[in-house]
Amino acid sequence: MLEGCPSPNGPPFAGRLQLRDEASLNVMIPMGGSNEAFREAGYTSPKPLIKIVGRPMLLHLLDNLKLRLGDVVWLVMPAALHLQYEPQLNLKNEYPAVDIRVILFSVMTRGVVETLFIGLQHMSPADLTRRVLCLDCDTIYFSDVLGDFRAQPAGKGVCFYFKDTGTAALYSYLRVEDGTRVEEVSEKKAISDMANVGAYGFPSGQLLREAIATVLDAPQGIAMEYFISNIINKLLSGGHVFDALMADQYANCGTPAELEAFIEHVSSGKVPSLMIKRRFCFALDNVLVTEPTKPHDYSTCVPIEKNVQLVRELKEAGHHIIISTSRLMRETGGNVGVVIATCGHETLRMLEQFKIPYDEIHFGQPFAHVYVDASVACASGVDTAKDLGWRVNSTPQLEPGMVAARHFNNVQLEGDYVVKTASRSVLRGEIFFYHHMPADIACFFPAMRQAFERPVAADGGGDLTTPGSPIADGVSSLTLQRIKGVTFSHLITNRCLTPGRLKVFLSTLRKVHSSAGAASAMLPLDELDMGANYLPKVRKRFETYRPLYLSLSKRSDDLFRMLEAYLAEYEAEKRFQYAHVVHGDPVFSNVLLTDKGHIFLLDMRGEVGSKLTLQGDLTYDLSKVYQSLLGYDYIILNQPLLERDAELLEELRDTFRSFIAENYPQVLMSDVVKLTASHYFGIVPLHQNPEHQAAYLRTASALLSSIPKRESARSSPRPLPRVPPLSPVEPS
Repeated sequence: MLEGCPSPNGPPFAGRLQLRDEASLNVMIPMGGSNEAFREAGYTSPKPLIKIVGRPMLLHLLDNLKLRLGDVVWLVMPAALHLQYEPQLNLKNEYPAVDIRVILFSVMTRGVVETLFIGLQHMSPADLTRRVLCLDCDTIYFSDVLGDFRAQPAGKGVCFYFKDTGTAALYSYLRVEDGTRVEEVSEKKAISDMANVGAYGFPSGQLLREAIATVLDAPQGIAMEYFISNIINKLLSGGHVFDALMADQYANCGTPAELEAFIEHVSSGKVPSLMIKRRFCFALDNVLVTEPTKPHDYSTCVPIEKNVQLVRELKEAGHHIIISTSRLMRETGGNVGVVIATCGHETLRMLEQFKIPYDEIHFGQPFAHVYVDASVACASGVDTAKDLGWRVNSTPQLEPGMVAARHFNNVQLEGDYVVKTASRSVLRGEIFFYHHMPADIACFFPAMRQAFERPVAADGGGDLTTPGSPIADGVSSLTLQRIKGVTFSHLITNRCLTPGRLKVFLSTLRKVHSSAGAASAMLPLDELDMGANYLPKVRKRFETYRPLYLSLSKRSDDLFRMLEAYLAEYEAEKRFQYAHVVHGDPVFSNVLLTDKGHIFLLDMRGEVGSKLTLQGDLTYDLSKVYQSLLGYDYIILNQPLLERDAELLEELRDTFRSFIAENYPQVLMSDVVKLTASHYFGIVPLHQNPEHQAAYLRTASALLSSIPKRESARSSPRPLPRVPPLSPVEPS
């Protein structure tokens, strides 16, 4: 598999980066998607892990790649798949000398292109300069696709193909000029007999990343089928050159029928490279033969013919067969000598009679009602706890793409609807927003089916310090249309939030801010306290929870005094940017992206202080977006913020700043930073996780430190120091 490797079982080689040169390749193997066809065909493992002659398909793919020192294999897979099946793959032991990097994601990607983008987002700038070969995870390549791509001139892409003689257009197809130059790639339309084999070479990771970002950011209805063919066509239209190269030695295992046909081919001995001699251990009783029809009379056992035939064929193919039995182990108290003396001769005679071949037989297998082993064919790849009939205590599972509700909310999925339940003071603003929804922006919010609200009490609203208790405050509920999509929280923490997607969201928010609102919800400006959600709220929370703040940082008093001065100045100078409609809390967990590229906004505030209204300071909304662009979502999802994540966040902050300058010229970026610092400081007591509380306080401290001591209204904050979100270290 690895050319130039001194020992296939040696230790992992060091200095991988130093070994990379211009010929080194990034080999990307994306995984994910629906497994429905294989489940219906009776397969329980995910497609890449379905076994062929006892070995997972993915490992057969890796076995047949002619890798060189300096190549990097990028396996991009769902985190759930890796968590459950990592012991089966055992990649470090299988390929100790290969640089394999496993990239995990926790979102439901919309096709292979988005999965590839996540992998590319994990590459360093140096990695991105090198060529990329993308391989389907359900195809085994016997042709040397790596060597053929490596031999191509720099700057040229490739599409590997085979001659398709079938009648149905099952693949993507190439139209070429001059014999090899690709002019067009067509998905599921046979424009020629040159069908792609699932191997595509790109001149660089950076070029591929930019092309994918353009497709992901395309307007609704354009390129929503995220096929690699779309990416290649985009690059072709930009003048990039792709050649068609033949790769007719391969095995496509993409459907159950194709897999079963290939397994039949392998079983007949026609694929020598897959016929590595393996050791197979079969239990004798209830696997190869039945229990005795007369108790303890093993001469009355009957062969289980389909399994016996399997053993015969494996033995005939040269594999090593081991048979194990626990016969009489329970009755003899585990005395192996007595077992052999009592039933050994009869067992050997029975194996000969039923023509069951073997290389080894082991008496004395411990008796157990249930055997659990990661390599047992009938148990491999299943949920072990479920197989045992036991339920492990764990947190409730959320639909992919959802963010857990805060402790004062309850969210349930009921068919096509989402039901939110909370105290009246928590939901009353959102219910008010829905009752006074302006028609021109209704398309950006899930439709309301019904709302139940406890009548407003004489106090007129919720506490500025913490949300009300359902016991003391009564319970309200809100039933909304269920939107299938992924939150921006999950996109950003999976490195799948592009600048283009951010702009789509910001443009949606700009339309909300541009709405004329609803006359029925409009308060006279002299009744609207635009500063109610700023200093009064922060001051009350700090005074109420000062011991908590001081337990997290001894500098909390100083931090509060800085915020107090900034917010007092902001209010005194009336730097509010009035809008008829604001969202009130557009952090990324409240933003959904559908598979058609549409943005939906959730959890609108609907009040300023204790006043129900859609009006407010649009700078508040922008500062909540900036809150997420500083790593808030990594904190709430317990994700480590690594160096590459920090770089991508800075790219997105650049996009945000440019958008603000162009679309909100009246907004000062320094005001956005100050308000964001107040949000991080103020949310500390709203969260119960001490690590999260410490992370919020550290971020507030870093933001305040980035503001020049003496600044003009137009001065920009200094670059932010990196803030590791989950480290409990005391801020300096």
